[in-house]
Amino acid sequence: MAGVFSALCCTFGLPLFAQVGEDCHAHDPGQPVREHNVDFNRLKLEVSFEPKKGIVHGVANYDFKPLRKDVDSIVLDGIRIRYASVKLDGRDVPYRSDETSIVIKPASPLHWDSEHKLTIVYSATP
Repeated sequence: MAGVFSALCCTFGLPLFAQVGEDCHAHDPGQPVREHNVDFNRLKLEVSFEPKKGIVHGVANYDFKPLRKDVDSIVLDGIRIRYASVKLDGRDVPYRSDETSIVIKPASPLHWDSEHKLTIVYSATP
């Protein structure tokens, strides 16, 4: 009887602990859950400061892979950031930004069996 109980606990109990969720972004009350369509594998970040003006300048170099069959846009948080240039695989890529984010629109969809480099040059006054 103890063996049957143990088997049932292992079969039905373990899945309860297997999916522990963690938030990895700012809490957005009332907003839908964000889906990630790319996997950022590496970030090389270069920053410089103008303390008297309160400005941070940066160059973010990302290596990533698409997580979907076709990815037609990439959305990143970027609160009050001014973008000087955005390049995908060394070429300028269309984008739009607002006070909270940037949406990057590759010329053609990115496929999940590919690897890419994204470079963003920006400044901000945090």
